[in-house]
Amino acid sequence: MCPHHQGQQRCWKARAHFPDLVGYILFFGAPLGIVLGTVNRGWTPEPPGEAKFSLSRAIVVGGLAGIVGGWAFGQWMAKVNHFPVIAGLIHLRSVSAGVALHFVFAFIIGSSFGLLFQRDVRGYGSCLGWGLGYGIFWWFLGPMTIMPLWQGRSLDWSYYHGQELFGSLVGHIVYGLIVGVIYAAVDRLWIALFIESDPINRQPEAPGSRTVRSIAWGAVAGLTGGVVFLPIIATVTGLSKLAGVIGCTSPAVGVLIHLLSSGLIGISYGLLFERESPDFAAGIAWGLLYGLVWWFAGRLTLFPICRVALLPGRMRQPQTLFPCWSVTLSMGRSRRLFS
Repeated sequence: MCPHHQGQQRCWKARAHFPDLVGYILFFGAPLGIVLGTVNRGWTPEPPGEAKFSLSRAIVVGGLAGIVGGWAFGQWMAKVNHFPVIAGLIHLRSVSAGVALHFVFAFIIGSSFGLLFQRDVRGYGSCLGWGLGYGIFWWFLGPMTIMPLWQGRSLDWSYYHGQELFGSLVGHIVYGLIVGVIYAAVDRLWIALFIESDPINRQPEAPGSRTVRSIAWGAVAGLTGGVVFLPIIATVTGLSKLAGVIGCTSPAVGVLIHLLSSGLIGISYGLLFERESPDFAAGIAWGLLYGLVWWFAGRLTLFPICRVALLPGRMRQPQTLFPCWSVTLSMGRSRRLFS
């Protein structure tokens, strides 16, 4: 058998085991982590110098982050008229009912994020990573599992159904990233106002030179990665297409845009992960994660938005503004989920 057919067979086998992936994540990995984390929380002492776990802080900060993320996610849902679909979960069709239910779900997801990850968040970088993972988890739990059961339909964990809901996966991941960043910012503010303001708990601030160093080395690292990545993006995306972000077609402009964005991404990495990458191995792990973040947030979200923003107003359709996210709505209508 030729290598091509062998590769196809392996691909089909992997697709056939996609339901196993959903089951392992929802009914093995999640309970395992929750139970073990709960037990360890009772036996592990609080690290010195860190704020103790606070239930009110987790619910308030997490709920606020969830609502802000829900508002951002709701902008897309309003453009594609998805709120009546959400209202269908409680047998209603009004937009207001869909909006209210959407924000209830957003608050629940955000507050549960605070409850689960309050002690694991060390900074913006780690919070971004946990938000990405939590967004993926809720895609498996929500559209793939809870929603069909709520509607009285049989579960469909097949690879093909997951492919149909890929747009929803992108939306959940971007939502998780927003929740992570907002949670980190508000949590820092909460600690500064209610914990570190106490002279007994006040900690010495890190010197500002560390931030300056993180910006400088982040820019160097981002430009280095951009130069290495340049031949790949020139082949896969095309420099002329990249220049289309600002309405040009020159390959030279595409190179400049790519290097500029690489430098800015490197600077943001240096600021977000300055306390998360103490050694070489941690730097590789967080770098891989941040690359995945920018594939979802950049290539699949911001890049098409910037390109479509330059089109005439009559050409700005929701399906072109959010090409990947809109797949979910079109697939859902074609399958008549709420007929």
